Amino acid sequence: MHDEITGQGRPAPRRKRFAFGKDRSTAAPRGDLLRIVSSGRLVDVYDCFDHPSTSMLAAEDAVWQIRRADWQARRPHRWQLARRREWREEGRLIEEKRLRLVELTGAVRTVGHSA
Repeated sequence: MHDEITGQGRPAPRRKRFAFGKDRSTAAPRGDLLRIVSSGRLVDVYDCFDHPSTSMLAAEDAVWQIRRADWQARRPHRWQLARRREWREEGRLIEEKRLRLVELTGAVRTVGHSA
């Protein structure tokens, strides 16, 4: 806590308040953005509440991320040729899903690329 008289200590952090009635047409502050990993784009979190297509995209992207992580964790050894072939085919399907999500991202309002 910050002592106003002596000037010692840290000032208490200021909390940002969100007014639900404010105009959301401008880009949100950095903390109110959601990263769509499959396309590397950023969307305003509050667009998920206002636009069903944005919330569907966010959900599909989360499913894609989980599926991709699961797929990567199951990578077979090099000498398991048949299993490796099946694994690579599954990877192609996951990549096709990513490309479809990139197309869907083009249909929603984004605020830029993620770093």
